[in-house]
Amino acid sequence: DRFGLPVIPFWQIFDPALWRANFQDGAAFRDKIVWVGPTAQRFHDIVNTPDGEIPGPVLHILSATALLRNAI
Repeated sequence: DRFGLPVIPFWQIFDPALWRANFQDGAAFRDKIVWVGPTAQRFHDIVNTPDGEIPGPVLHILSATALLRNAI
């Protein structure tokens, strides 16, 4: 997407073959912050910002990133 964030369909973590192949039995998430939230427009979680419309979960991710980098 335009923010460069990896988006993983939630169901993939429940498929044992994909869990092993794509996520190394969870090692891919080690020492990471994982956000879970809907991004589909049907959930109506779209926020108007000066930079345009963004999904609500992305707004939270961008805010947390700014805080972690002491940018705000």
